Amino acid sequence: MMKYLFRIFLILILPSCNSPHKLQVRKSIISVAETSGLNRTLINCSNLTVFFGVDSALLQQKLPQGTIPYMKPFFPGIKKGQATIIISLIRADSSDILASPQQMMHVLVFIKPIKLTNEKDTTQFKIEAYELVRFTDSEKENNKLAALNFNVLKNKIESVSSKQDKGYSFQFSIKDSVNEFLLVKGIADNAVTFDPTHVRFWQSNENALIYSHYQFPLHHSFVGDKGQIIIRPDSYLGKLLGINSNVGLTGGTEYINSIDWVKESIHYKAVKKHSN
Repeated sequence: MMKYLFRIFLILILPSCNSPHKLQVRKSIISVAETSGLNRTLINCSNLTVFFGVDSALLQQKLPQGTIPYMKPFFPGIKKGQATIIISLIRADSSDILASPQQMMHVLVFIKPIKLTNEKDTTQFKIEAYELVRFTDSEKENNKLAALNFNVLKNKIESVSSKQDKGYSFQFSIKDSVNEFLLVKGIADNAVTFDPTHVRFWQSNENALIYSHYQFPLHHSFVGDKGQIIIRPDSYLGKLLGINSNVGLTGGTEYINSIDWVKESIHYKAVKKHSN
């Protein structure tokens, strides 16, 4: 049953997330001007992911004006009216730009598809999400993304995974200067196969929208509903997500053991002032 639940979620529901809308940042409409900030290929990647729900009203305050969370309970444990948070750790053995090995963690919220003014890119994105913050354990990676005006933080990331009779179990954690502020444990035991996919993760600043365009080849994955997430309330991440208790959260899981390559390109959409 879980196999079909996640297949429906990732393959059928997301592409039909209501009609696209114009995204505004500080009451400004996006112009067509675009520059590319980075193009790279990550080699031999694995992916450890959990999904869970948070208060949508509080989260809305963290998003640029016009960015709308897609609030539909896709997974067990996510209640009606909650926004779906994705915490996804990518591990790569090597990269054509950065030193290897490397780990980076995305903290994302699903959003409704975005239609930019005079958009020329005809790519069909399977998933659109706003990236609240990205963590990395690489100084070089942190400096590279910070130079591109990303909201990125360098912290110590530890991760482990192991093969089970069905699927995989995994665990990852991240520490700040105080101690561990995120601990994730998961079991993903339902096998699925995904066609080649394009996804887009947005960030923003006063002058531009920035998005990471990820391209995945055909790949095999495992999904499940046995995710456990503990976030320290007084940490940056805890405050960002409105976590006010040490009680753990539960949610869905996904584990990808190996993808030969994943392509990432980072693009800027300049913000141009208009009267509304």
